[in-house]
Amino acid sequence: KRLLYKCVISHLFQYAAVDNEPYVYFPIPHTNEIVNLTTAYYWTKNVPSLISEAAASLPVGIKLYVKEHPQVLGEVSLGLLKKMSRISNVKVIDPFMNGQMLVGDNNCKAVVVIDGTSGWEAYLMQKPVVMLGRASYLKYSNLTYRVENISELSSKLFIAMRRGSLIYKRSEEEWLWFIHAVTSTCSGRVTCSVPFTLGARSDAEIEQDAKEFARYVAHRLL
Repeated sequence: KRLLYKCVISHLFQYAAVDNEPYVYFPIPHTNEIVNLTTAYYWTKNVPSLISEAAASLPVGIKLYVKEHPQVLGEVSLGLLKKMSRISNVKVIDPFMNGQMLVGDNNCKAVVVIDGTSGWEAYLMQKPVVMLGRASYLKYSNLTYRVENISELSSKLFIAMRRGSLIYKRSEEEWLWFIHAVTSTCSGRVTCSVPFTLGARSDAEIEQDAKEFARYVAHRLL
């Protein structure tokens, strides 16, 4: 299905290239996922408006990189893809582009999320995380920027980009304790993309990453 979608859409829509330029990353969530519909209904059902608002909130010279969820291709209509791409500072990126690479790139100045793993990956990589609503466990960290009302988005984005990774460096112990709390209490497999590991990983490599990261956190805390 994904291959078929890629073949069809490639003839109807041109995804933008990732260039050497500063950007804010906005991964589009699975809008019909039950957790998003129950805990972030307003944000999930107004993604097009959110993207327009986020783009309008960015300083001159900063692009908004938008990427579809690769597991639910087609959920964002072709018409909407074209509409987003017509916004001057928005780039619709190939959904098969590695999200971790986009988050970890030095040009990524912040990550805007409703929910999903990209926010957690950004947190691990000490990238500013702007959260729309309270859908994620990241809401329990004081090191993220929570947006409760759309009118707050512009100011929260500005503050997040201005501070950059400084907020983590000034509160490193809090950052590490939160990571420890999440990785030791969450059920299921928690994304273990450590700050020094990027790219596609096999299960064995992910397990090794997790062990290395656990040692890293323990060493810094204890």
